[in-house]
Amino acid sequence: MFAPSGNTGSTFWGFDEEGELVWYLHGDLPATGTKIARNLHDGRLLLLLSGEARTISFTGETLSSIELPPYHHDALLLENGHILLLSNETETINGTLLQGDAIIELDTQGNIVWEWSAFDHLDTGRFPGDLAARVLSNGALDWTHSNALHYIAEDDSILLSSRSQSWVVSIDHKSGEINWIMGRDSVVSKELSEKLFALDNGSWMASQHAAMKTGDGEILVYDNRNESELSGDIYNSRAVKFRLDTETMSAEQTWEFVAPKYTASLGDVDELIGGNILICAGGPGSASTGGDRNAHLIEVTSGDIPETAWEVEVVDTTIYRAERVSWAELLGRSSGNN
Repeated sequence: MFAPSGNTGSTFWGFDEEGELVWYLHGDLPATGTKIARNLHDGRLLLLLSGEARTISFTGETLSSIELPPYHHDALLLENGHILLLSNETETINGTLLQGDAIIELDTQGNIVWEWSAFDHLDTGRFPGDLAARVLSNGALDWTHSNALHYIAEDDSILLSSRSQSWVVSIDHKSGEINWIMGRDSVVSKELSEKLFALDNGSWMASQHAAMKTGDGEILVYDNRNESELSGDIYNSRAVKFRLDTETMSAEQTWEFVAPKYTASLGDVDELIGGNILICAGGPGSASTGGDRNAHLIEVTSGDIPETAWEVEVVDTTIYRAERVSWAELLGRSSGNN
């Protein structure tokens, strides 16, 4: 299930194993620039619309709606009905206007019950690459440019993917303090250096999207690699897993699958029931890699040598994210294997 970024309105498509259209949602919905429908795995979809988070059935019936303040890129529905969302904020630091990210939690009535600010916890002097120093239309530098949230119920923590910092940050939901930071340790303040892992093998992600915790406790990421530290490896976008040891603060890369195209932006990855990985290499290519304008959705196995289990190529479009929906979920039965 996905929404081509170029279409007007809010049209989402669902294709089966053979690439046949079996479901669609279309309506005059106030869509955001990045159209997102999240499968809640209980017969509901969460639509992220302009100024609204709406849950619907697979028949399109509206089940609930929460008005949202200005947000960007991502929002999550928690088990208690609260919404976590990403929002922009700006501050002037040493004479320079920076745009950073806030995480806001809303209750079921739309009241703010928890907030977290990157300005309070991250290094405002860290600009690891051109993305962080990019000047936005408001004159601010795109200091953090976060693009994904992932909630982990087991320890009540939140994963924040910061594209401009090339970091995945684990945040304690109760205190707001940083548990750890996954990513390169270049140009980092002394205060944050103890939060970083030493990578024993492989390479850290760069300019990534869609960090999530897998069933075996590893961190899975869609790694765009715009600003990879490895010479000659910058144009190989990939899905990649890391195993973290929070006792020794060491990490290792355990798995990767190189996408069929380099994607300078966008991208998604999900672990499916059964362990396979769904990859959305849906962003635009670049002249340096042939300018591939097609979006690739690929399911691969998670063994040492990944094998492609299913693939579809969507011609001449971009796709931000894709979701797997089981037939049981689509037909309103008890959830089956994805």
